[in-house]
Amino acid sequence: MLKLGISRDPLDRIQAFSRRYFEFFDLQRGWLLETDSVREAQGQETRLRRSLRLLNAPAPLLVPGRAAGATEWYRGASSLLEQAREEFASQGYTVHKPLENWLRSRLEARRSDLYVWTERMLSAADSEPGDAQPAGAEPPLPHRMLRDALDGYAALGIPLEDALPPTVSDWYARVAGFHT
Repeated sequence: MLKLGISRDPLDRIQAFSRRYFEFFDLQRGWLLETDSVREAQGQETRLRRSLRLLNAPAPLLVPGRAAGATEWYRGASSLLEQAREEFASQGYTVHKPLENWLRSRLEARRSDLYVWTERMLSAADSEPGDAQPAGAEPPLPHRMLRDALDGYAALGIPLEDALPPTVSDWYARVAGFHT
């Protein structure tokens, strides 16, 4: 399955499809095309979409409805999109491949904000009312969201040791192995 789309902020868009985008998408095979304008991006997307029309597929069931990503999923389009990527590169477009490298650079740029952001997230999650979780139970949503965000950094090989407050580091060490 492949996803075609445009975004002013691809990292946020990718995260909208799955909090665990680093497992959901193939970051080694994925790529981004950088254009100078939204209009140009829309034109290229329309051209690609038309060429892939016969390969259109329903969105994966795991894509949340709120992501509004029900269209522009394709099956069996890898070779056609790889040809398009090569064509874009030969025309002088900036093509970010693999997607993993682009994502890593974006997360590294946000790394300096992790200390304050994670401290606030953990504090807010811990202050939410609720029953104590039984041993082995799935963590509450705010904790899963924080864990998934930190797992994204870890999955892309971005060190977290000096980027987190001690309370968050301790918490993350306890929950890092719990994935649902």
